[in-house]
Amino acid sequence: YRGCINSSSPPGPGSFAEMATELNGMENFAVGATAGTIEVTILQPMLYCKNATQQGLPLTLNPMVLYRGLTVSIVNMASLTALQFPLSSLSAGLITGGASANRPLTPMEEIASGFCGGWLSGFLC
Repeated sequence: YRGCINSSSPPGPGSFAEMATELNGMENFAVGATAGTIEVTILQPMLYCKNATQQGLPLTLNPMVLYRGLTVSIVNMASLTALQFPLSSLSAGLITGGASANRPLTPMEEIASGFCGGWLSGFLC
Protein backbone atom coordinates (compact mmCIF):
# COMPACT_ATOMS: atom_id res chain seq x y z
CA TYR A 1 0.00 0.00 0.00
CA ARG A 2 1.47 3.32 -1.02
CA GLY A 3 3.10 5.43 1.64
CA CYS A 4 2.81 2.92 4.48
CA ILE A 5 5.98 0.87 4.09
CA ASN A 6 8.82 3.40 4.03
CA SER A 7 9.52 7.07 3.52
CA SER A 8 10.87 6.55 0.00
CA SER A 9 7.44 5.38 -1.20
CA PRO A 10 5.27 7.92 -2.99
CA PRO A 11 3.11 9.89 -0.57
CA GLY A 12 -0.29 8.45 0.13
CA PRO A 13 -3.04 8.53 2.70
CA GLY A 14 -2.04 8.31 6.33
CA SER A 15 -4.34 5.50 7.45
CA PHE A 16 -6.10 2.43 6.20
CA ALA A 17 -9.44 4.16 6.82
CA GLU A 18 -8.40 6.77 4.28
CA MET A 19 -7.43 4.00 1.85
CA ALA A 20 -10.86 2.40 2.25
CA THR A 21 -12.61 5.62 1.27
CA GLU A 22 -10.42 5.88 -1.85
CA LEU A 23 -11.29 2.38 -3.09
CA ASN A 24 -14.50 1.63 -4.91
CA GLY A 25 -16.98 -0.91 -3.56
CA MET A 26 -15.61 -3.83 -5.55
CA GLU A 27 -12.03 -3.10 -4.49
CA ASN A 28 -13.13 -2.90 -0.83
CA PHE A 29 -14.99 -6.20 -1.33
CA ALA A 30 -11.83 -7.86 -2.71
CA VAL A 31 -9.63 -6.49 0.10
CA GLY A 32 -12.13 -7.76 2.68
CA ALA A 33 -12.34 -11.22 1.13
CA THR A 34 -8.55 -11.44 1.00
CA ALA A 35 -8.22 -10.32 4.63
CA GLY A 36 -10.79 -12.92 5.74
CA THR A 37 -9.02 -15.68 3.83
CA ILE A 38 -5.63 -14.80 5.33
CA GLU A 39 -7.10 -14.58 8.83
CA VAL A 40 -8.76 -18.00 8.71
CA THR A 41 -5.74 -19.68 7.14
CA ILE A 42 -3.47 -18.39 9.91
CA LEU A 43 -5.86 -19.05 12.80
CA GLN A 44 -7.23 -22.47 11.74
CA PRO A 45 -4.55 -24.52 13.61
CA MET A 46 -5.14 -22.52 16.79
CA LEU A 47 -8.89 -23.08 16.54
CA TYR A 48 -8.30 -26.81 16.12
CA CYS A 49 -6.09 -26.87 19.25
CA LYS A 50 -8.67 -24.92 21.25
CA ASN A 51 -11.52 -27.20 20.20
CA ALA A 52 -9.49 -30.40 20.70
CA THR A 53 -8.49 -29.27 24.18
CA GLN A 54 -12.08 -28.41 25.10
CA GLN A 55 -13.27 -31.80 23.85
CA GLY A 56 -10.44 -33.75 25.47
CA LEU A 57 -9.04 -34.90 22.10
CA PRO A 58 -5.32 -35.43 21.52
CA LEU A 59 -3.39 -32.59 19.90
CA THR A 60 -1.59 -33.23 16.62
CA LEU A 61 0.64 -31.39 14.16
CA ASN A 62 -0.80 -33.27 11.17
CA PRO A 63 -1.80 -30.58 8.64
CA MET A 64 -4.64 -32.79 7.34
CA VAL A 65 -6.20 -32.62 10.81
CA LEU A 66 -5.22 -29.04 11.65
CA TYR A 67 -6.74 -27.66 8.45
CA ARG A 68 -9.84 -29.88 8.32
CA GLY A 69 -12.83 -27.66 7.47
CA LEU A 70 -10.65 -24.84 6.14
CA THR A 71 -12.70 -24.32 2.96
CA VAL A 72 -15.96 -23.82 4.83
CA SER A 73 -14.27 -21.49 7.32
CA ILE A 74 -12.78 -19.44 4.48
CA VAL A 75 -16.13 -19.11 2.71
CA ASN A 76 -17.74 -17.99 5.97
CA MET A 77 -15.12 -15.43 7.03
CA ALA A 78 -14.19 -14.17 3.55
CA SER A 79 -17.82 -13.41 2.73
CA LEU A 80 -18.33 -11.67 6.07
CA THR A 81 -15.24 -9.45 5.82
CA ALA A 82 -15.88 -8.88 2.11
CA LEU A 83 -19.15 -7.22 3.15
CA GLN A 84 -17.70 -5.37 6.15
CA PHE A 85 -15.08 -3.44 4.17
CA PRO A 86 -17.41 -1.74 1.65
CA LEU A 87 -20.11 -1.27 4.31
CA SER A 88 -17.59 0.48 6.56
CA SER A 89 -16.55 2.72 3.68
CA LEU A 90 -20.20 3.48 2.92
CA SER A 91 -20.79 4.23 6.61
CA ALA A 92 -17.82 6.62 6.63
CA GLY A 93 -19.39 8.55 3.76
CA LEU A 94 -22.73 8.71 5.52
CA ILE A 95 -21.20 9.75 8.86
CA THR A 96 -19.21 12.57 7.27
CA GLY A 97 -21.88 13.63 4.81
CA GLY A 98 -19.69 12.57 1.90
CA ALA A 99 -16.65 14.49 3.16
CA SER A 100 -14.67 11.29 3.86
CA ALA A 101 -13.37 11.33 0.29
CA ASN A 102 -11.94 14.85 0.78
CA ARG A 103 -10.44 14.69 4.26
CA PRO A 104 -9.03 12.19 6.76
CA LEU A 105 -11.50 10.67 9.18
CA THR A 106 -11.20 11.57 12.83
CA PRO A 107 -10.48 8.65 15.17
CA MET A 108 -14.11 8.73 16.37
CA GLU A 109 -15.37 8.63 12.76
CA GLU A 110 -13.10 5.67 12.02
CA ILE A 111 -14.46 3.79 15.04
CA ALA A 112 -18.05 4.66 14.19
CA SER A 113 -17.72 3.65 10.53
CA GLY A 114 -16.08 0.33 11.50
CA PHE A 115 -18.79 -0.35 14.05
CA CYS A 116 -21.55 0.48 11.56
CA GLY A 117 -19.97 -1.70 8.84
CA GLY A 118 -19.75 -4.65 11.23
CA TRP A 119 -23.27 -4.07 12.53
CA LEU A 120 -24.75 -3.83 9.03
CA SER A 121 -22.95 -6.99 7.89
CA GLY A 122 -24.67 -8.86 10.72
CA PHE A 123 -28.02 -8.37 9.00
CA LEU A 124 -26.68 -9.72 5.71
CA CYS A 125 -24.83 -12.76 7.03
